[in-house]
Amino acid sequence: LKNIFDEGELFENYNEYKKSMSDLLRDEIHRIKEDEYLTLDDRCDRIIHNCKRAINLDLDNDFWYDYIEVLSLELGEEYEVIIKNQSVYKVIQNYNKAINIYDRLIEVKSDGPHGYYRKGRAIVLVLRLLNSSKTSLKDLVGVHNLDCFSYSEVIYNLNKAISLKSDNGKYFNLLARTHFEIGEYEKSMGYMEQALTLAPNDLYMNLNKVCIYIRRYKYTEAVDYLFKMSYKDMNRGTVRKTFLSRKEILSFLMGIFNLYTRQDKIYYIIAYYFYAIVDFQYDKALTFINNAIEMSDDERYYLLKAKIYFKDGKFKEALKCAEEAIVIDDHYDEAFLIKEKCNEKLTDN
Repeated sequence: LKNIFDEGELFENYNEYKKSMSDLLRDEIHRIKEDEYLTLDDRCDRIIHNCKRAINLDLDNDFWYDYIEVLSLELGEEYEVIIKNQSVYKVIQNYNKAINIYDRLIEVKSDGPHGYYRKGRAIVLVLRLLNSSKTSLKDLVGVHNLDCFSYSEVIYNLNKAISLKSDNGKYFNLLARTHFEIGEYEKSMGYMEQALTLAPNDLYMNLNKVCIYIRRYKYTEAVDYLFKMSYKDMNRGTVRKTFLSRKEILSFLMGIFNLYTRQDKIYYIIAYYFYAIVDFQYDKALTFINNAIEMSDDERYYLLKAKIYFKDGKFKEALKCAEEAIVIDDHYDEAFLIKEKCNEKLTDN
């Protein structure tokens, strides 16, 4: 019995030691994070060293595996921040350092999707910089000494992330973008469809589908999809960029105007562009929706006009437009909804 009690006491002491050591390493990491005299390289090395030390000592591994992931993603993000007027060499060097952090994370937590996703994303950013028309030969001096990677590595890492977590639309969106950038538009569309299954109302993901249509010269499909987008309840989700710039989407609409049979539709989509796709531009949105209404008496056009007025705080005008939409279609639920909102605002005022 005495031996059993002695062993139990030793075990308790060992557990207390592990907890104390774990707390000590957490405090040390916090101190390193707050030390403004350390370079990012030094902070990174010391933090990851202490995390690995905790894992090797088996100190509350459920916590430490998650903590090293959080810290690695934070540190990688710091390296990925581009400072104004930074040289191409320096930017790529920093991306290399971020990729190195993600590799170290993957080594420790091979079943975590975020490390693979962030590695794939960082490589894409390097490749985009190298292939940019704005990058001159002079900018590329010394870059051959750095790792520049390939699109196949991006695709491998993104597929790995998806195999571990298949319910993140952002992963599919970046994979779609990667195939888009190398001209594999059919594959790009396939992954974009999967992204939209997971995030059907993400504004930029929906615009990315339009970008693929444009690149595939499917202009009618692009216009039709934009038209359908305009009466869906879109939101700006986790994706921050479109495959083509938003200016290029506007240029496409302007360029196709005289070739498209339903010019009122193009006017309507351009009005929607200034209402929802870019930062709200009241005057331009109103001008284009008025042009659309002059050409066609469509209840959807009056509804968008009501939304434009409502967004600008002109509730009386918005109410009038909603009522005009209802005159055309007295079962138009969206028009009744905005009419109700207008009445609430006018009552409050």
